[in-house]
Amino acid sequence: MGANFHTAYADGITIFAASSMEAPLSDLDRAISYIKNVIVHCDGVINYSSTSGQLTWNGPLRILFVRADGQLIQNIVAAGGVTLSDNQMAYVDLSEINDATVMVYAASLTTAAASTTKAYNRLVLAYRNAASAKLYPVGLRLPLSIVGDMQKSVYDPDGDGKVSAAAAADSAAGNTFPIGDGTNTDKTIQAATGAQNPPAIRYNTASGKWQYTGDGTTWTDFGAGDSGAAAFKTITVPGQADIVADSAGALTLVAGMNVTVTTNEANRSITIAASTGAGNGTPVNLWQLML
Repeated sequence: MGANFHTAYADGITIFAASSMEAPLSDLDRAISYIKNVIVHCDGVINYSSTSGQLTWNGPLRILFVRADGQLIQNIVAAGGVTLSDNQMAYVDLSEINDATVMVYAASLTTAAASTTKAYNRLVLAYRNAASAKLYPVGLRLPLSIVGDMQKSVYDPDGDGKVSAAAAADSAAGNTFPIGDGTNTDKTIQAATGAQNPPAIRYNTASGKWQYTGDGTTWTDFGAGDSGAAAFKTITVPGQADIVADSAGALTLVAGMNVTVTTNEANRSITIAASTGAGNGTPVNLWQLML
């Protein structure tokens, strides 16, 4: 039988008297008291990085436990942190002095050897797994603001402050913002206008094109109907100042002497004609622009 938390009985020495029985029972009682309803909480935020192994807290850790005499005692760990390697634990050695300041240490765990966790007042807070580098809380209970639906170590295992699934959004290759879950369905971004069918843009996986909608119903491919995009911006006439378009405005053709300019909306054409000479009303086509 072991004697981790009590003084072992000895033949010819231990008798059933108060003086003999008190020592082993007191030791055992103290060990049980220290592990009874231990509460660890933090005044700030607890974070863990699986890349660096850093376990940090930006507010004091407060530890409540039962002392051997039945008193509820508080120990305090100042804001700070500890770095854990694989197969290491973070722990504190509790003090029986109320409001005592204690430290968090790191120590390796070795099986089939003297235990580093045996001391009656040693409280293990967390353990770093050697295979996955994940943190497993033991005496430490992460607050709901950290745990939520999952621990930070799950959605940000490298601890760089970015959700790992979107880490490629800030890569050296360029800044991107991926949307969707990788399935072959349309990816849509809507404008929060409050309308039943708000304006939006989407990637149409069937056509392989980006589309936009102003009414949330009719979708148009980006670039559709823009064959005129490769239009002339500058009109040059030798010996004259260039005409340069500075917006999507209108170009006005002005007829000079003995020149007529005629438009045909149906045929989308412009005809420029000149008279044969003074007094002769017969026009001669010099140029016809078909739009």
